[in-house]
Amino acid sequence: MKALLLITALLTGCETSAVWFATHPDEQTVTVDGYSISVVPRGANKFDAFGGDDGMQTSTALLKARQTQAVEIVSKCKVTVAEFVPSTWILQTVVQCGYQ
Repeated sequence: MKALLLITALLTGCETSAVWFATHPDEQTVTVDGYSISVVPRGANKFDAFGGDDGMQTSTALLKARQTQAVEIVSKCKVTVAEFVPSTWILQTVVQCGYQ
């Protein structure tokens, strides 16, 4: 029981957890290809994205494309850098606004 409480406490405060994304005050959810993706700003020109997969069959490239599109919808800017956080499916991005 103590282990479960510890794990729950760690996950709810971890910035790479689904709970953190879902409860973040600046979180916005958009739908891309029928999948919900959460996008959270992380400072000047930086956004994180989470979600957008079906749990098993979504390729890494497709997931990255969906999350990138979600960030571009929320930020209204072009993603110039996009990398997954190691051992997670959270995409950290950098955007540049004013693209022609």
